Amino acid sequence: MKLKLHSWHWLVVYGISVYFLFLLINLPAGVVWSSLPNDIKRSINISNLHGSAWSAGADNIVINGFELGKAEWTLNPFLFFVGKLGGHIHVRNALGQAESGFSVNSDQMIELSDLNSEFSAAIFDPAIRPFMLEGAITSQLDSLQIQGKVLLEATGTLLWRDASLTGVQDVSLGNLTFQASPEAKGTRLQVTNEGGIIAVSGDIRLAGNGRYNLNLLLSSRDNRNADLKSMLAVLGRADAQGQVRFTQAGKLPGW
Repeated sequence: MKLKLHSWHWLVVYGISVYFLFLLINLPAGVVWSSLPNDIKRSINISNLHGSAWSAGADNIVINGFELGKAEWTLNPFLFFVGKLGGHIHVRNALGQAESGFSVNSDQMIELSDLNSEFSAAIFDPAIRPFMLEGAITSQLDSLQIQGKVLLEATGTLLWRDASLTGVQDVSLGNLTFQASPEAKGTRLQVTNEGGIIAVSGDIRLAGNGRYNLNLLLSSRDNRNADLKSMLAVLGRADAQGQVRFTQAGKLPGW
């Protein structure tokens, strides 16, 4: 026996489908968040979540202990079918803003893509105290992968514009470029600069656990500046080309 649907039956089916689609689209973000697996929620803390399932925001987000600030995001529903939570996010705080595509899986792997940001260099002050940093840092990263508190790899470019180091003496470094590329157990940042009273070249190696190693060559662009030469001499002996090798190892704060 065949069941024959009249034209008005199809209208009822269509109406019910549209109704449930409307409910799904307007489902509160908090309901969706509470239903996600604990493996995903373990690495993310959200304050004052608001909005719908697919377009939401929060007054503050902390991922693996790193405070991002206020955020708005949209979700990509197709990622749910492959066991991921993801979409596009925009965050901002007192020191700057960033936007990126993102995905998080059940292994706490956070992947960022097409990450564009601009922050005050002061965000890194805690890592180099008693010195202070001035200038703005912009990023154009193709990809960034973090798992737990382990930085797996990064690819792209960071630019520190109008860079300067403030301490006993203010030092202008011009525009510093950091070219990021993955390497074994971390990321390598190749460093060059344009302008400024000190020429800088070398690299920074950042391990997944937040440990870093600086290996830089520094030289004065103003041979008449005796104070600058004295400052560089404190860091080490200059070679035949007048370059001083500066090395330092440490760990990023809060990592």
